[in-house]
Amino acid sequence: MNSNGKRKDAEPFHWTLLVLDQKARDWLHYNSSRPTSAKTVDHYFEDVRIMKQYVENYNYVNVEETRPYGAPLLSVEDAPQQKMGSVDCGVIICYLMKQITQKQVIASKLPQSIVDSLRAEIVSKFMNDPHRSWSIQNFHARQQAANDDFEQ
Repeated sequence: MNSNGKRKDAEPFHWTLLVLDQKARDWLHYNSSRPTSAKTVDHYFEDVRIMKQYVENYNYVNVEETRPYGAPLLSVEDAPQQKMGSVDCGVIICYLMKQITQKQVIASKLPQSIVDSLRAEIVSKFMNDPHRSWSIQNFHARQQAANDDFEQ
């Protein structure tokens, strides 16, 4: 989820992750930039609370099986945190999604060198995927196919 943390004058800029754990019957919120003080409100948690309510209301009205309705929303306290002032939230969310979907352990701390390696791995996957990356050969082939379609 990309949100602005209740800053009405700001565009969404921070990625967090909301996961429904159907087995445990919990909604889990991963935020790589949680407040450091217990007295500070996590505005991203408030944003995700609205999303959870929307999903539950939608399911209640449109889906016969409403099992997750009313499941508690928990903030994952030991989620990896990004360095202050960094823009690593998206990379950390990609790491979390990978670990969750592959049922792997989630590290509570990610050294900056690991975050940098994850970012490089993501870029590499985009750049080296022959079906999704750009090359002059693919460009010309697509251009020729479009011309052939147009002429028919």
